[in-house]
Amino acid sequence: MRYYAEYLSRINSVSLSVESDECIEKLDIGGPSIQVLNEVIVLPAPVLPASVELGSSKTSLRLPCSTIQEHDRSNQWAKNPPWTASELSRQKVVVKCRHCDRVLAKSIAVWKQLPSEHWAELMDFWHCHKPHTHGEEFNPAYAVSKFEPQPSLAYVSDAYLLIHPDDLDSCPHVSGEKVWKWDVTLSGAQVESYPTQVFAASMLCELIDSHAIYSFHLHDPDQQLRLLVWVFNRDIYYTSTGQLPKHGLKVMYSLDPAQFPTLYQTRGDVEDVILPLNAVSELRRTLEESTAKLPENASQFGPWKIGLLANEL
Repeated sequence: MRYYAEYLSRINSVSLSVESDECIEKLDIGGPSIQVLNEVIVLPAPVLPASVELGSSKTSLRLPCSTIQEHDRSNQWAKNPPWTASELSRQKVVVKCRHCDRVLAKSIAVWKQLPSEHWAELMDFWHCHKPHTHGEEFNPAYAVSKFEPQPSLAYVSDAYLLIHPDDLDSCPHVSGEKVWKWDVTLSGAQVESYPTQVFAASMLCELIDSHAIYSFHLHDPDQQLRLLVWVFNRDIYYTSTGQLPKHGLKVMYSLDPAQFPTLYQTRGDVEDVILPLNAVSELRRTLEESTAKLPENASQFGPWKIGLLANEL
C-alpha cells in the first residue's frame, strides 16, 4: 500500500491519497489517524468523523480538520537548520568526517554565523546605489559577501562550515576550508549528524528568499549528475508511506537532461547550484525514494516527477 496525506492550511483540511493492491470497501475516518485495511495512517492533522463507502483499490479524499492547526510552531528547523553558530558556541565541538570518522577540527574557539545571501545582496545593492557623502570612505566589509575564517574562528551557514586551514585536517572525503554539513558529524554534548536533505532543503529556501527564484539546476562541478528542481511548496506538513508526519518541501523534479531545455522554457529564471557529486547523488536518491512512496496519482505532474525533501527528522 502507498499513501500520501498533506495538511492544507488555507482550507484547514487534509488531502489524502491511498493506493492498494486490495479492494478498500469502506473507510471509517475521524481523529488523528485512520486504518486502511491492515495499515494505520497517522494524519498530519486530526479530521472530523466520517464514513466513506469505496469499493475500490484507489481513492483521493479531502477531509475537513476537527480543529485549526498551527503546525509551524513545531517545525524547529524551518528558519534555522541544525548547527547554528549560537548552538555550536555553547559547547566544545569536535568535527569528524561522517564517512571515515576522522577528526577534522577540534580547536575552534569562536563560531560566527554567516549572513544570509539575501543580506549580502542587499548590502551590495545599497553600497552601489546609496547617495554619495563627501569624505565618507567605502567599507568593503559591508558589501562583500566573502568571509574568510581565521585561526580558531570559523563561520557557519545553513549548509556548510568555513574553517581555517590551520584548524582543519583533511581526509579523502573532505578537503578545503568549505566543509559541507552533510559530510560531517559533530561531537559535543552528544554526537549528531543529519541527512543531506535537511541542509539542502534549508539552502534552497535561503536561495528562494534571496533571489525570489523557485527553480534550480543542481549539479556537480563536472556535471556528471544533474537535477532540475522546481520547489512547488516550501512549507508542507505531510505523511507518506511508512512515515510519521513531518515538515518539508514538495518539489517537482526531472532527472532527464534531454528534457531540461523544454522544462526551462516553462520555468523562467532557473538558478544554477553547484554541489559536490556525493551531495547531488544523495539528493537524487532521496527524491526517487520519496516518489516511490507516493500513490501513482500523486507522483507525477506532466513531465515532472513529484518528490519530497524533509527539513526535519
